[in-house]
Amino acid sequence: MSGRGRRAFLPPASHSRPEPLIGDGLVVRHVNRDGRSVDYDFATLPAAEPMQRSLAKLFAAQCVPHRWGAHATSQHHWEKLLRFTEFLSRQDRPPRDLDELTGAMVKRWRTSQPNNVTGYSNICPRTTSSP
Repeated sequence: MSGRGRRAFLPPASHSRPEPLIGDGLVVRHVNRDGRSVDYDFATLPAAEPMQRSLAKLFAAQCVPHRWGAHATSQHHWEKLLRFTEFLSRQDRPPRDLDELTGAMVKRWRTSQPNNVTGYSNICPRTTSSP
């Protein structure tokens, strides 16, 4: 319904939401609730290409309005991914893809974070309450 109580017009039957993975699969386009878009280039992450592609697919799956309706949300998660891949790139043997990520690496990541709100924010989802 519109604000005046009239039935809203439906989009044409051929309408579909744009796919978030664009180009060669390393760029994710997040279209927010207002229809504006921002692109995230996973080729810029300090990780092997297979890892970049896997992370792009996972990120793209979240770039839908009922999950991430605002660009601030996708930007927040992008910054977490950047910090995490920077950490992984400094390992003696950085994982080439997600299947090479070990529990020990994740534990090192967690313990490398400061023991404060910033460190908590780096490893935990954004919540409305404090940790």
